Amino acid sequence: MVTKTTTLISRDELSAAALESVFRQAGIDAAVSGQGVRLAMDGLAITATPVAERGYVFLSVVLGINSGTTSEQVLELCNRINEGLAFVTAFLNEGFFQLQLCWHLDTAAGVTAEEVVDQARRFRAAVRGAVQKDTEHVLLARPMSFVQKCLEPAFVEHAEPRDAGSDPSFKVVLDPLNAGDLATAAAEAEKLAARCPDLDLGYLWWGGALMRGGKLNEARKVCRRGLERSRRKYMLCGRLAEVNWRAGVLGDAVYWWAQAVHCLESVPDQRGESGPYLYLQHVAAGAGEPDVAAAFGARAGQIRPGVGLDAPSAQSLAGPAWSQQVPQLRDVLTELRARYAKPRADGAGRKVQGMLIMTAMPVPDAHVLLTQIIDQQLKRGNEVVKDVVVKVETAGTNLDDRAYAYAAVRQAFADLGGADLADRTERFSFQASNGNRGYYYLAFDRPATATPAAMASAALA
Repeated sequence: MVTKTTTLISRDELSAAALESVFRQAGIDAAVSGQGVRLAMDGLAITATPVAERGYVFLSVVLGINSGTTSEQVLELCNRINEGLAFVTAFLNEGFFQLQLCWHLDTAAGVTAEEVVDQARRFRAAVRGAVQKDTEHVLLARPMSFVQKCLEPAFVEHAEPRDAGSDPSFKVVLDPLNAGDLATAAAEAEKLAARCPDLDLGYLWWGGALMRGGKLNEARKVCRRGLERSRRKYMLCGRLAEVNWRAGVLGDAVYWWAQAVHCLESVPDQRGESGPYLYLQHVAAGAGEPDVAAAFGARAGQIRPGVGLDAPSAQSLAGPAWSQQVPQLRDVLTELRARYAKPRADGAGRKVQGMLIMTAMPVPDAHVLLTQIIDQQLKRGNEVVKDVVVKVETAGTNLDDRAYAYAAVRQAFADLGGADLADRTERFSFQASNGNRGYYYLAFDRPATATPAAMASAALA
């Protein structure tokens, strides 16, 4: 219990260490994290950050959003929450696509320890009430860690044959964009996005023009809109990463490059696009992970030989700021390498031992999808064993039920068993042209030197 007192703590004295002491004395689990304090209160991870120069403590909690949710759904939930809260604000974090609840505790004239703890508890209660308004299941049942969020594919990539050379009219965007006439390029790209709403290129060039013009928030919104409407996703994810990198929001940049890799690797033909790996290669080098950097560089070379980043970009990426601002960066990078870019010790690719396809609706031409999956694995240097286990299942409404998926994987790959089956199984998403969608799960052989695939376990758990 905090002893009731009228002794004021001045705003200059209210450091992260001082806040930690206040909460610990009140019996609240608290630990300094960065510039603030992480609080564990009834299953919620609340951050309290003192901002002395402005005279307040910033209380916030971040809630994950279910994949497939649109910005409009999140904003509607924010509106419902804000209508009923007097001192807490809910908003959509566009960069990281999360719902954030926050409140500013005024400390300009000083504050007592009792007031700090009381307001934190009021904030906790308000958050609990806000979650009850999520009637459309927008929010995740439980928050995801940064590593989990980066390693969980959030989008379904679609085959998209159209490229920059597909239509001569695209020159009305590309010519001014290449010439540096950003206003004209943005205006023409906006028209293209309106004319072809399911094509990523309009949003990509529009967002790129805005980004180069320093309008980073507008660029984020345009790219997010494109992700919700267009078939191809990975280039827009890469653009969002670049926007956040330029804004100095490095955690968000890592998240979006990871999503770009997931999307890129989920299609059989990468069409020579290796951008996400090139960026992550230099991030890994700056983070002190030369082996990971080399693996990403090798994977980029497999996709598109002889291509690299320009020297200024490479130099800007390869700095210590990434590790300083993104504490779990190395975990994300090493897991991405383990999933997509790590060669076996003997120099051979991995062996696919099992393939489980789960769809929302029946698939009359499953052999076509199987052929595409096999071709994709062969291009990655992997081998599909002759006696590969193949199962096709219509999951219907259970498609996104992870407990159902876990049971289906265990049953389908029962003969491949072992305690590490989940660690050897990876999930990929797909979307058919007829509107059907689903996931395919690949069970790989046990490597000579096992590397835990934490995300594969999380995807099935």
